Amino acid sequence: MSTVLHFAWAGQSFSGGIMFNRNSVLAALFCALAMGNVFASSARADITGFKIELIDMDASDGIAPAIAFPYDPWVQAFIGIYNRSDYYEEYSGYYGTLHGANGTGIAITAVLPDSGSSRVQAFTADSLAYSSGSQTMPFVLTPNTLALFGVEFAVGMDREAGDTTYAIASLEADLMGEQRFSGRLRTGDGLHEDASRLFYGELLSGAGEGEGSFRLDTVASALNAVAPVPEPGSWTMLTAGLAALGGAQWCRRRARECEKNQP
Repeated sequence: MSTVLHFAWAGQSFSGGIMFNRNSVLAALFCALAMGNVFASSARADITGFKIELIDMDASDGIAPAIAFPYDPWVQAFIGIYNRSDYYEEYSGYYGTLHGANGTGIAITAVLPDSGSSRVQAFTADSLAYSSGSQTMPFVLTPNTLALFGVEFAVGMDREAGDTTYAIASLEADLMGEQRFSGRLRTGDGLHEDASRLFYGELLSGAGEGEGSFRLDTVASALNAVAPVPEPGSWTMLTAGLAALGGAQWCRRRARECEKNQP
């Protein structure tokens, strides 16, 4: 016996952080493209088509294969646009979309129950646009159940004058801290690159219920480091800061998980 789930969160409410309307984003883009020195570096990462199929590995136990999501998902969305004199940042812990735009770049990230997307564009010299979205979904699997899951990734970038431009889409799955699966797609070093891939994985519960989690992530970053006097140390510090921010968010998430698991 098998069951196919088109992943969705029934009754899940949607909310987000700051929301820029489309006209403001397009206006900012038009003004930027009208400037003299335009270095249009962009990156995009998408996760679509996340599906789960459940297979009963022991029909004699009388238990129909099922998967439950007893806890709210942990959602994180972040966007940032930086240059040497100004910056814009926004963070959200809810499903939805973040839009940010100013005179140097655009950053957009969306986190939805069955998909995710991150897009950025840095269109002036010496600018960085960054966006990321993540969701972790704890689940409980019935005994003797095989969960087969598939997810489609797509990444791409256009780098005319960018220094460090990339896009990443990834999935991590964990069951009882013992069975693990990870799939990851990242743009390479080519100046123009698009790629897509379908990943498959499986997790098998034992005689008892299996507890685990799925995590979906998208990241996009576009950097135009073409200042008259390059200062690579500044960008290194900024990248390290972004990594530290991600690490702090991970620690907070693990702390919340431990609190929920306490009797």
